[in-house]
Amino acid sequence: MPEELQIYRPEDDVERLAQYFNSRYGSLEKALQQFDHDVEVDICEFEVMLKKWGLAKDVDTVGLFEHIDWDISGRISVDELFRVLAMPIQSIQVREKQRKQADVMRVYEALAKCIREKFGSIEEYFEKQRIQGTVVLDDLDSSMRSSKQRPQGPQLPAPPPTPFSPEARALSKADFRRLVTDIGVERYLGRELSATQLQHVFSSIDTDRTGFIS
Repeated sequence: MPEELQIYRPEDDVERLAQYFNSRYGSLEKALQQFDHDVEVDICEFEVMLKKWGLAKDVDTVGLFEHIDWDISGRISVDELFRVLAMPIQSIQVREKQRKQADVMRVYEALAKCIREKFGSIEEYFEKQRIQGTVVLDDLDSSMRSSKQRPQGPQLPAPPPTPFSPEARALSKADFRRLVTDIGVERYLGRELSATQLQHVFSSIDTDRTGFIS
């Protein structure tokens, strides 16, 4: 059985946090006045803040942080936090969908660049990895071409035709994680992909929901 995709819904956590500030300070505007606007925190510091507010057990720390951290800087400001808390639910849902799409495109672009830097060209990677490389990158290219938001960086060209062979095998999410690590995608991005980010990227490729890229 393929692993079920866990869909994070930031609106639930945003509502919990907004209710906390509204209850304690009377409004988000009054709560914002209690903070230094120049303060920025990373995910560890954000978790400490949630614990201080008594919300760490009720909020998905990683999911909420990633939702707020739109520019993927690894840090969020007080203004960014309260800007999200003031959004209506529908806007939060749209923002999360756009954020995930943009993140997937960044990973696609990084994957293409890393392959080119390491192997010279995508065709050479196909040749070196034989059918395993073709399977993964063909699916990636199909995903990119079917997306309405194409990345602005280098594009993945259509892979050369390669006959399927008995040695061909589909890639599981664990295999995909190793591929991402081995070719240095995270080094190129300057950040480690969280389990939720990797799961979302993998799911965007695994359109038939088999749990394998085939």
